[in-house]
Amino acid sequence: MNLIDRLLGRDINAVQDAERLYMAILSQSRLPEFYGAKKSPDSYDGRVEILSLHMAMVLRALRTHGEQGERLAQALFDAMVDDFDIALREEGLTDKGVARRIKPIVELVYARIKHYDEVVDGDDDLDLIKSAALEQASTNFATKLHNYIKEMQENFKEKSLQDLAFAKIAFPKFS
Repeated sequence: MNLIDRLLGRDINAVQDAERLYMAILSQSRLPEFYGAKKSPDSYDGRVEILSLHMAMVLRALRTHGEQGERLAQALFDAMVDDFDIALREEGLTDKGVARRIKPIVELVYARIKHYDEVVDGDDDLDLIKSAALEQASTNFATKLHNYIKEMQENFKEKSLQDLAFAKIAFPKFS
């Protein structure tokens, strides 16, 4: 991938940092505590929802670090898209099939990231947490998710760009 990155003019360090950070986000978003009855469904939509939530919070934190943070944020988003591409290819899709399927996935994730930005910027309305993927979630789960988002925001405020780049972040415990 390094040769391709150089040919495309991507910053190799940003790509490596983004991949490391993306793996930390992906790992956190796959924790079983987020999924099940009255929680996020353990389905494609539910997993995209929880991944988007975590991406939104990390991207938000990166944007507070100026141009370098913006560059890492873009590399992080690109790492996620690359991961989706790989997953679709592993399903046996051709280049044309991947191109057709990846656009709606990226649009969905982008919309969910934007939604979670609005949740953080908005008031404390728990209804903002709800989405199509979380419509069956209990009020208790929505409250926990809301508190989790707020705690994550507080944790990330204290992190330097270097901490974020090296995935030296501690996600709050979700309980």
